[in-house]
Amino acid sequence: MSESDNRSLYHFDDFTEAHYRHCLQLARQNYRFVRFPEYRTEGRACLWRHDIDTSPHRGLRLAQIEAEEGVVSTFFVLLHSDRYHPLEKDVYDRLKAILALGHDLGLHFDPQFYGERIQSAADLEHFLALERHLLEETFQTEIRSFSFHNPSVNNSLRFDQETLAVILNAYGAELQSQYDYCSDSFCYWRYRRLVEVLEQAAAEKIHILTHPVCWTEDVTSPYVRFVRAVEGRAANTLRRYQEAALRNKRKIVE
Repeated sequence: MSESDNRSLYHFDDFTEAHYRHCLQLARQNYRFVRFPEYRTEGRACLWRHDIDTSPHRGLRLAQIEAEEGVVSTFFVLLHSDRYHPLEKDVYDRLKAILALGHDLGLHFDPQFYGERIQSAADLEHFLALERHLLEETFQTEIRSFSFHNPSVNNSLRFDQETLAVILNAYGAELQSQYDYCSDSFCYWRYRRLVEVLEQAAAEKIHILTHPVCWTEDVTSPYVRFVRAVEGRAANTLRRYQEAALRNKRKIVE
């Protein structure tokens, strides 16, 4: 299949900052944006969340667009990502900036990190509480909701209680039953295109999941978006190394 065929089939043109803004504007016409603890609200409501698997940098850009459009969302932070770490100063500063724009942080929880140590809801709650505490202490904000990382492949959807470890579960049975769901996992639409969901506005309540790495200024493929994020992180690491050498009067020996 050619690149042009993929562009059409997987809707590459949907995943730009301009189109993202358009989707927010469509959503505002028919829905009230709510935070996760408000999901039981009456009337038409939109829960908009971001699972930050790869790029907090892209997350901040989306947060800025949302603030410009007067809406709020929740950014779920993954403590065990192999692509960023929330305790890095560069990442920390961006997550704090997201909070300063009025958005919420949530916990993006990866049960696979703990493996066989999670056998029951009690085990799960133990590790959820640990990670929640770390995020709250680090960012000085209340973590009120969590989402599972890769829930369809690690059997975590069996834990569908409304709350676990006193944190609202984004995959809780009641929430899922009340809200229609739309996701851009792996930077393509797994169910329905977001713009079509928002144009039709048929559901009373909608739950939108986006991944910040998917949304860029220009049109490109999902894989290229990921490569850019990974190579950008590597380039920043090298730049900081070179700056530290200069600042501390150290030689870079090749």
